[in-house]
Amino acid sequence: MKIVQLVDHHSENMGYSDVCLSYSLSSLSHEVSVISSKFKANYNQRNYGDVYRNFHSESDKNYDYKKVNGYHLYRLNSIKSPFGLFFFGLFPLLKKLKPEIIQVGEANSFLLFQVYIYSFFLDYIITVECHIHLSVYNAAKKFNQIYKNKNIKNRIKFFIRKLKQKLFYFYISKIISTKVKRCYPISQDSEFIAINYLGYKSKQTKIMKLGTNVDLFNNDLQRNNDLKKKLGFKLHDIICIYTGRLDESKKPHLLSEAISKLNYDGFRNVRGLFIGDGTKKYKKKLENQFTKVIKFQEYKNLPKYYRISDIGIWPSQESTSQLDALACGLPLILNDEIGTPERVMDCGFLFRKDSVDDLSEKISILLNKDLRLKFSNNAAMKAKQNYSWKEIACKYIKDYVNLLEK
Repeated sequence: MKIVQLVDHHSENMGYSDVCLSYSLSSLSHEVSVISSKFKANYNQRNYGDVYRNFHSESDKNYDYKKVNGYHLYRLNSIKSPFGLFFFGLFPLLKKLKPEIIQVGEANSFLLFQVYIYSFFLDYIITVECHIHLSVYNAAKKFNQIYKNKNIKNRIKFFIRKLKQKLFYFYISKIISTKVKRCYPISQDSEFIAINYLGYKSKQTKIMKLGTNVDLFNNDLQRNNDLKKKLGFKLHDIICIYTGRLDESKKPHLLSEAISKLNYDGFRNVRGLFIGDGTKKYKKKLENQFTKVIKFQEYKNLPKYYRISDIGIWPSQESTSQLDALACGLPLILNDEIGTPERVMDCGFLFRKDSVDDLSEKISILLNKDLRLKFSNNAAMKAKQNYSWKEIACKYIKDYVNLLEK
C-alpha cells in the first residue's frame, strides 16, 4: 500500500507520531512517504528559539529528499498564510507518488484544504489525525479559563476567537470533512473536539491512541549506575523524571517545588531530573540542590535516562513521553484534568491540578519500594499491550483496507 503522511513540520530525531507511525507502517512492508515543510517540529511556538533551536540541527534544512527511519522524507518549500502553511509543489509530487491513502497530521491543518482541492483531480482517500486535547484547545474554553484580566481588549479577543471558530466549523470544516473518509482522534477528548468543533460526524471518527516503540523503550534495559553518578545522583536516590518543554504551560516547576518540599519534610533521597530546554529565567525555577536540568536528548538516547529514574511526572498537559516512560517501567503521576487518565490506571496516580502539596503526597506514597515495583511491572505490561506502535500501525492498515474496499 502507498501511504503519504502529510505534516506541517517534521523532525526525524524526535518521537512524534509522524516519525514513529511512519516507521512502523513502513516496517510492515508498505511504501510510506512523509511530506513536510522545511521547518522543524514546534517551529511556530513563540519560545522556539529558547526551547528548540539548540536541539534541532538547522544545517540540514535545505535537503529536498532523503530516506530515513525506513520511510521516504520529502521537504517542500512553503509560505505562511493566515490559515496555515501552503506547500509549493505538492500537487506534482502527489501525482508522481500516486498514494492510495493521504493522512494529514492534524485536523485543523491548512494542508487538509490543499488535498481536498487536489482530490478532485487525483485519486486517493483522505484521512486525518486529531491530536488536540481539551487542555490546550482554547476554542473549547470559557473566558475565565483563558484570561485573568477581564478588560475590554481580552473580551474582544475572546469574541473574535469564538467567531473564527464558528465560521471555520460551518463554512470550511463542514465542507472539507465531506471528503475525509476517516478522522483518527488520539483520545476521547480529542474525539469530542473533532465532532463538536471541527465538523466531523461520529461515524467518521475512530480513536487511535498514540504509542511508543517498545523495542527501544522497555524495562529489560539495565540501569546505568555510572550515568546516575555522572549526573550527580547517589545510587539510593529516588529520581523523579520529567522530559519536554520547560515553560509555564507544562509546569515542571511544580515538580521541582514538590521535590524541595519532600526533602525539607525529611525525605532526603528524593531527586528531580529535568530533560529539555526553556528560557534561562524559567530554568532557574527548576534548579536547586535536589534537581538536575540537562538539555534535550535525541529520542533514541532517552531510554537510559528513564531506566535510571523511578517515577515519571508530567504536571500539566499530555505528552507522548509519558508512554515512553511507561514502557520503561516507570509509575506515572499526572494531573487530574489530563485528557488521558487511563495512562495511570494501576500504575500511578492523579494529583490535584496545580497543587504542590497533593503532588508531594502522591510522590511520598510511591517511595514505598514494593508499591513502586508493582506499578513498574504494570506500567511495562500496559505499554506492551496497549501502546505498541507496531500494533497501532496494524490497526491503521486494517482500517485503511476497509476504507479502500468501500
